[in-house]
Amino acid sequence: MSHFALLPFLLGILWQSFILLKKFISDKYVFPALIFFLADATLLSQATLISPDVPLVFLFLLGLNSLLGKNKILLSLALAGLVLVSMRGMMISLAFFLMDAIIYTRKENLKSILLKLLKKTLAYLPAGLIFMSYNLYHYLVKGWIGYHEDSPWAESFQRVGFGGMLYNSGLLLWRLWDYGRIFLWIFAGVILLTQFKKIRADAKFKQLFLILTITLFCLSYSFISYKYLSGHRYLLPVYLVFSLMSTYLLFEKIINEKIKYFLFGLLLLGSLSGNFWIYPEGISQGWDSTLAHLPYYELRNEMMQYMEDEKISIENVGC
Repeated sequence: MSHFALLPFLLGILWQSFILLKKFISDKYVFPALIFFLADATLLSQATLISPDVPLVFLFLLGLNSLLGKNKILLSLALAGLVLVSMRGMMISLAFFLMDAIIYTRKENLKSILLKLLKKTLAYLPAGLIFMSYNLYHYLVKGWIGYHEDSPWAESFQRVGFGGMLYNSGLLLWRLWDYGRIFLWIFAGVILLTQFKKIRADAKFKQLFLILTITLFCLSYSFISYKYLSGHRYLLPVYLVFSLMSTYLLFEKIINEKIKYFLFGLLLLGSLSGNFWIYPEGISQGWDSTLAHLPYYELRNEMMQYMEDEKISIENVGC
């Protein structure tokens, strides 16, 4: 039943992805672009699990479409949903405000800018009230916000020093390249190097680059600052925005059709190959970050049956 509960959000991700791609990709390429856009190993893995990141991704895409389409009502609903999902949802809401302020507030006199920003806050007001009300109520009832010292996750929220921040920054780069995403980075890097003069004047690319930068900035703070908040899935919105940028470069900036579809096939295989990246023992393996976790459940059932047949108590088994 839990999987069925997430089904509307999965369908919503497909729907919002299609709408988003139509804003950047020519109609004749939208369907292959949709396959390419959604081929991220971590996204596919989360789609098979009972994961809060499924509604988070749906609300992120809904919010992005609403922001780009200037639909304040839908944007307000998406933001309200995001702050109810998780702390990362709250950070993404901040990212949307920064996007809104930078993309749609042109260089004018200070008074005009402040008035426009004040008007924009109306769409963010419901989410802000929900955020403050929930945290105030939670603090009054529980006496803590976010985590507490006796939490099983307390160690994850320990702040790190300068050395730890450097280590986490390296880990962040690894997460961005991991599980097949390195192929998209290489492709985007080559296109930007060979067509820089042409692309830097492209309004859609500049918009995507700005969205990517702001999303990465807001989500990387906790990733870099805390000890163990470094799971692959924590960066899903970043992966999706970069995937959208790569999709745009592939389908709109590669002119030759044969080369376009050759690269499409090659990069799609590269992205899907991430599901087969298995690291040696001793290297952190994001178990919920690729479809490589799927065989586990059958093996677990076999083990449970074996224990029952052999009358082995579960209390005597360590794992």
